[in-house]
Amino acid sequence: MSKKNIIISLVVAVIVVVGLMYYQNSTAPAVPLPPVDGVTPTPVSSDAPVVATSVAPVVKRREFKITFLADAYSPKELTIKKGDTVTWVNNGDRKTWPASAVHPSHKNYPGSGIEKCNTSAEATIFDACRGIEIGKSYSFSFNEVGSWGYHDHLQASVFGKITVTE
Repeated sequence: MSKKNIIISLVVAVIVVVGLMYYQNSTAPAVPLPPVDGVTPTPVSSDAPVVATSVAPVVKRREFKITFLADAYSPKELTIKKGDTVTWVNNGDRKTWPASAVHPSHKNYPGSGIEKCNTSAEATIFDACRGIEIGKSYSFSFNEVGSWGYHDHLQASVFGKITVTE
């Protein structure tokens, strides 16, 4: 065999070996990845189509403050979004009891009612259910869209309105 034939045979052999290695690697099953933090990842085929997914946006809940001072709430009216929280802070010179209108039943906000004070339902109603001491506060998260009047149960002539939008 001539030297030229030996070189050609070696080149062909190298091409065949490299080709076989490439073919085996491209069709080989995925090798499981080691677990990370106790979770074993699932192999994904490179031939799988990429599917776009949508993730619901994180809704940032906001908190608003209404201050009780000298027989008035400030601001008297407030517009918020569904899920926001309003905190009434007593900076006055007496107790205040913010609650859903209408005095004395407190039933304007859905599900509320003064008869639910001191029951297991108290945490779900728009009603402080007691006088808030000077320097203390009461908070409520509004999950119903609408316009919700409120008042001071201890002095019903003190009132305001919360408007809740989507």
